[in-house]
Amino acid sequence: MKSILTFKKLMAVTAGLAMMSVANADYSRSSAPSADATTPVVETKSSTISHSTQDRTGFYMFLGGEGGGMHWEDVDNAGSADLDMAGGVFGPKVNFSYYTKSWIFDLGFGYNWAIMDGEEAIDKLVKRKFNAFHIEFAPQYKMGWFAIGPVLDYYFGADEYEEKGILIGQPSYTNIPLPAFGIEEHNLMGGLKLGLDCNMGSWAMRYGLKLMTNLVDGESPTTGNEVRAWMAMLDIGVGFRLFGGGAVTPAPVEVVAVPEPVVVPEPVVVVPEPAPEPVVVPEEITSTADSVSLSLGQGYLRFASGKSNLNGAAQTFLAKLAGVLNGSSDLWSTVQVDGHTDVLGKRSYNMWLSQQRAASVKNYMVSQGIDGSKISSTGYGPDTVIDEGRSREAHARNRRVEISLLGVSDVNRVKMLLGDLLSN
Repeated sequence: MKSILTFKKLMAVTAGLAMMSVANADYSRSSAPSADATTPVVETKSSTISHSTQDRTGFYMFLGGEGGGMHWEDVDNAGSADLDMAGGVFGPKVNFSYYTKSWIFDLGFGYNWAIMDGEEAIDKLVKRKFNAFHIEFAPQYKMGWFAIGPVLDYYFGADEYEEKGILIGQPSYTNIPLPAFGIEEHNLMGGLKLGLDCNMGSWAMRYGLKLMTNLVDGESPTTGNEVRAWMAMLDIGVGFRLFGGGAVTPAPVEVVAVPEPVVVPEPVVVVPEPAPEPVVVPEEITSTADSVSLSLGQGYLRFASGKSNLNGAAQTFLAKLAGVLNGSSDLWSTVQVDGHTDVLGKRSYNMWLSQQRAASVKNYMVSQGIDGSKISSTGYGPDTVIDEGRSREAHARNRRVEISLLGVSDVNRVKMLLGDLLSN
């Protein structure tokens, strides 16, 4: 009985707090100073401020759970003869909520498990548990972040329960094929619901407390006595908007004219551009006003003695050179390939050999994408040596192939491209 009195006091305190909140809101509105009040009203103005209020209306779905305490009071008996029971109840719940500007209408579906013990000395020898579905309807009035209103819970499906009687030697729970709510397997609970609603627009979180009692007289499933049920439940849920609402309503904006600031131009400081750095190119590259030549000795193009075939290293280098020329074809007009030999051997043979080597370079360049109509080759044999010496090193320098780009529009640019090729 003490737990029933405590439960009733808790419901009375909760209802009192709700009425105080409404009365305080009414007092705040009525106590606001009017235009005729003696207290001066100070109006402030500021520059243009634009802000928006998120519309928190629409249909939402919440997923969560609830749990709390339940008390069954045997109304017909008192003292040691009654069969009062108390315990816990918990379970998952899904809520579908419709938000308006001032109200929240909840329709929830849940499943609860209940476990109860007897309160009196003789009752403590009996333990009981059951489970049931329930449908909840709760219209709530919004007061800022809080909401309050009546709640109705319809429980059904509790067509049997489990009981363990320690006194009669039941070591475990036994299924009892009787309705948990007495004659009927359903019951209607009603009461008050108080909630904290954190609605952020597209999603929301809520916390609630509901205090309920049975609105339909129930009977004990074992004794047939009238049973009064009390329930206090806490619930929590996370939800998101399904449809409706979502519009952003702009708040009233007061526009105050603000003079444009006077912009004083800063003095312009002219910084002379630094002189271009001279282009440093390898010694294999030479140039005139409209041509650039590339002298390729045995370090780049090494032919076997008396042969004009290109080895793998020579082909790799010429492929890279063709890539550079294809990428800069707008900077040159034609390509001239000249073959040169040393002075050793017969001149007629050297003339033939230099022509064959120049032709091999030209043909490979054409195979790599160079336009055949823009490239030509010539053999000069030993007639244009660059080193008059008779040493082995002098003969090696004279054996070479020169590739010249003619009609060059930007000599420095071409020299830089060829220099990067040789450097890599």
